Formats: sequence, C-alpha cells, structure tokens
Amino acid sequence: MDYEFLESFTPRILHVNHREQSYWEEFQYKLYRESTVMHLLAYVYTGEGMLELDHKKTSLSEGMIFQHRPGQRLLLTTSPERPLGHYSFSYQYGLVRWEGADSVWNDKSGILPIPEVFRVPDRSMKDDFENAFKFWTSKNKGYEWRVKLAMLDIVNKIDLLLENDPASNTAPHKYIEEAIGLMKANYSKPVSREWLAKQLSLSPGYFSIIFKRHTGFTPIEYLHKIRMDEAKKLLKTSRLAINEIAREVGLPDPFYFTRLFTAHVGIPPREFRNG
Repeated sequence: MDYEFLESFTPRILHVNHREQSYWEEFQYKLYRESTVMHLLAYVYTGEGMLELDHKKTSLSEGMIFQHRPGQRLLLTTSPERPLGHYSFSYQYGLVRWEGADSVWNDKSGILPIPEVFRVPDRSMKDDFENAFKFWTSKNKGYEWRVKLAMLDIVNKIDLLLENDPASNTAPHKYIEEAIGLMKANYSKPVSREWLAKQLSLSPGYFSIIFKRHTGFTPIEYLHKIRMDEAKKLLKTSRLAINEIAREVGLPDPFYFTRLFTAHVGIPPREFRNG
C-alpha cells in the first residue's frame, strides 16, 4: 500500500455493521443499492454469497475482505443454507498531509489502495472486526475514538498481509524496501538517486517512478525525511552544534540544513531543540 496514503489516511466512522442470519431473513437474503453513499470495508467470517459491484460479480466466502466506494451499484446476495456473516465499517475519509507547520486536507472518494475483493489467511481478522463492532455498540466513553483506532489497526494489518504475500515477492515494493534500507544505512553520506538506483541494478528513471508511485515521495524527499528524523533525535539527545548535526545527517552546509529542517518541521532547528 502507498506509504504516503497510510501516513495521511484519516477516516470518519459513520457506523459499524454486523450482518448475519436474522438480518438476511428480514431482507430476503438480498441487499441492493442503486448507488452507494458511503465507503465500506467488510470482512466475511462465515457463509457464502455473491457480490456484484457495477455489474462485476465475485463469489464471497469465509476469510474474504471486500470494499466499495460511494456511487457504486451494489448487489449482495446469499442463501438460507449458507448465509453470509460479516462485519463492516461504513465511513468517509480524507488525506491529511503536513507541509511544515501547516496541514493540507484532501477529500477522497476512491477505494482504499488495496484490492476490491481478496482473501486473507489470518483468521484473527474476525476478532479485530468483532471488537470494533463491540466498541461501537457499547457507546461507552471514547467509543468513536476506539473504533477509529481499531480500523487504522486493521488497515495496517491488511497492508502487512498483502506485503508479505509470497505472490508479491517480485513486486516493485521489494526494491522500495531495499532502497529505504540503503537510505537508513547511508543517510550520513552523499547519497544520490543515481547511486541508489545503481545498488538496485535499476535505471535512475525507472527507480524514481516506482519509488514515487509506492511511497508518494521522490527518493531524495524520502532520504531527507530520514535525515530530518535523525536530526530531531540529535537535537533532543545531544549537545552537538547545529553545524555538527548537519554534517552528521549528511548535509554539510548548515544553512541548507536549517532551511530544509524548517521546511520539514515548521520551526528552525534551534527552536525545536529549545522547545
């Protein structure tokens, strides 16, 4: 999943649903929406059914996750013999990105950057969705916050499951992880896009394209994020002068380091240290 998306993803939970035998009996084993109005992320823990989104049909069974976005034609059917049991989040979301001390909000209408329908091997996912449903129905103090945290944890778990899928071993994200490892090991040195690409046996152009696509940042922007995080640690845990810290993080020009740090954090290094 896009790392920039994960960092920026901010959901507003509208409802947590539980569909099981009694629900399907009431609605004659069919759920139809001419045009959906919310985002939905669901986990099937039992039964079988058929999902039709914008006339595209997919069979559902235990262990499957599915999602839809607003504005889709939805038809979900099941049977009395094997009724679907699933939990789901109905939500809206936006992306928040920090630019220095300012935040930028973008409303989003697309689905999460994961497959529309897929199976997960981790059966503990049922417990995660079920606990979110229990938080929601309890209406105890802070229940909305707890449900939001539960959804974020689920999205993170889905990302890890997809990333560790053996079928993705040759996917570009392997290059991304290797590149980030190289950045973390060499941020104090004069690292360039060309050097990183060479270590991965990729052309600089292709490397830049896949890195930006999968992280939301150029390679050098990501390298600077690592450098600034290290600089923040040194500012708070050492007595090194600003120019020494600049050298420690691979930026020997203290004036450039200060401009970069201020743009990244929103305040100059000295104010960060004293704050």
